[in-house]
Amino acid sequence: MHLHPDMAAALDTLDPAVRDCGPVLEMLARQGRSALGLRTPLAAPDSQTDEGVDVRTVTLDSREDGSSLRVRRYRPEGAAVQPALVYFHGGGFVFGAPEDEDLRCIFYAREAACTVLSVDYRLAPEHPYPTGLEDCILAWQSITRQAAALGIDSARMALGGASAGGGLAAATAIALRDLGLPPPLLQLLIYPVLDDRLDTPSMHSSGDTPVWNRKTARQSWAMYLGQAGKGAVPDTAAPARASNLSGLPPAYLATAEHDPLRDEGLNFGLRLLQHGIPVELHSYAGTLHGFDVLATGSKLAQGALQEQARALVDALH
Repeated sequence: MHLHPDMAAALDTLDPAVRDCGPVLEMLARQGRSALGLRTPLAAPDSQTDEGVDVRTVTLDSREDGSSLRVRRYRPEGAAVQPALVYFHGGGFVFGAPEDEDLRCIFYAREAACTVLSVDYRLAPEHPYPTGLEDCILAWQSITRQAAALGIDSARMALGGASAGGGLAAATAIALRDLGLPPPLLQLLIYPVLDDRLDTPSMHSSGDTPVWNRKTARQSWAMYLGQAGKGAVPDTAAPARASNLSGLPPAYLATAEHDPLRDEGLNFGLRLLQHGIPVELHSYAGTLHGFDVLATGSKLAQGALQEQARALVDALH
C-alpha cells in the first residue's frame, strides 16, 4: 500500500485506538457506551471565538420524546444573513459529537463565508436506525423554520457530512425529496458510508487497512441497522441501495484511495450522474479514510479542505 508522504507521516503518529478502532467497537457492541466511559456529547465550551468564527451551542425544536436537539453553530464575521451548511459529523454511526469536527467546521465557515450548523444526532447502538436519521431530518426542518432567528438564508442551504455523516447527508437528501420538501443546493459527501452490503472491490481488499476496514465497517453497520438489518434494508438506511436517485441535489463527492468506502462512493457518484444529477468527484491518491482530518495542517489535508470549501462557495454564493 503506497501512501502519500503526508498520509504516511500522520499514520506514524496516530493513537492506536484510532489506527484500529475494532476492539473499541467490539466492547461497545457487547457492553454499551457507559462501560467504555465515552462522553456524549464531548465536554467543550458552550461558546468561543476562533479565527473570526463565533462557535456556540444552540438548541432547536424538541424531539418526539421531549428532549432538545442540540447543534454546534459556527458563524463567521460578516453579513447579517448568511448561507448555511447543515453538517453531520463522522464516527461510524456510533461515536462522535459535533465538537470532534470543530476544526473542519470552523474552516468551512471561514473559507466559505457561511454559517455551519453541526447536528448532535443520537448514536447507535443505543439508538439504531432510523433514530439518527430522524434527528438529521428534524434538524434540517427546524433550521429552515428558524432561519430568520439564526441569521441564515433558507434559500441558500447545503447538506454535508464526513464518513457516517456523509451517509446521513445522502440519506437526508433522499428523505427530503421523498417528503416533497425543498432540496439543499448541494450535498457535500466526504468519503461517505453508503452501502451495508460490503461487497465492493475496495471493501474486499481492506481486511486490515488502518483506520477503517471491512471488519470495522461490518461492526458499525450491525449496530446502526439493528432490527432494520434483519429484513429489507431501507434506502434511507443505506443510500447505495436506492434505485431512484433522480431529483436529488448536486453532489460534491470525495473518496480516498486506500479506504474500504472508496468504491461505494465512486459508484454512488456514477449513479447520480446516470440519473442526471451534477456531480463533482475527487479521488485522492495515497490516502486513508479520514485523511483530511488525520493529516491536519499538511498540504494534502489543506488542499482537500480548500476544495470542499470552494464547492460550498460555488453552490451557496
